[in-house]
Amino acid sequence: MQKGRSQITISRLWVLPGGDFTVDYSILVEGGASREYTVPCPAFLIEHPAALVLFDTGLSPRAIDDPASYYGEEIALAMKLRFSREQQIDARLAELGYRPTNVSHVIMSHLHIDHAGGMCLFPHATFHAFADELTEARAVRHAPHAVYKLEDLAPVENSAWKLYGSDVDIFGDGSLRFFRLSGHSAGEGSLLVRLASRNLMLTADTVHVREALEREKPTLFDSDPVAAVRSVQRLKQLIAENGADSWIAHDAEDWQRYCTFPNPLT
Repeated sequence: MQKGRSQITISRLWVLPGGDFTVDYSILVEGGASREYTVPCPAFLIEHPAALVLFDTGLSPRAIDDPASYYGEEIALAMKLRFSREQQIDARLAELGYRPTNVSHVIMSHLHIDHAGGMCLFPHATFHAFADELTEARAVRHAPHAVYKLEDLAPVENSAWKLYGSDVDIFGDGSLRFFRLSGHSAGEGSLLVRLASRNLMLTADTVHVREALEREKPTLFDSDPVAAVRSVQRLKQLIAENGADSWIAHDAEDWQRYCTFPNPLT
């Protein structure tokens, strides 16, 4: 980190509430109790002093009117997807006085359908991801399945991409540090945000609910459960080393604790 830049912090961070889906809690953490659980699918807008940054993009706007037509009837019904025009990411940006073209950088925790669906709204932006995640998402074998959807990638295939093989400091100033924590997917990542008031780890899908973090357990649909557990353990270590709070985006209780839209965290 360069001398003189070590105190740069993020000005403001907003959660952009999106759609949600409902599944059995037991699939989100190994050994979890069986019960119906509604999972939020947000994106995060980050005001860096030099750029407006988005972390993840939520569900696809092409799935709003008819989720079954975009994701397939089996997935749409099984996950009980709910998504409205008011929850579309560009509509949320408009509520804050921004347009999609104001966002110049999009950091993708990974490219599963509930995180990559809104990329189509930002073809002008520079996308940041771990290289093996993009390779996996592009694989033809995933085309008929729900985890990745090639149609989410197509609108930004010709956009600028910065691809990483390991942890990276996005702007070189310590304000946004992106950690490679594979296991849920090939190139899953969590983002450490340095705000003036706190360090905040946006865990993305390294863990889905707080119980998984506390008990160091995988989900039932991680691509590599052994690697996933190692990543959960490393995530806990990173949170402790950086004195950070953690926001598990799919955790309903964290959602109630942190979500203050349209007011930002500072």
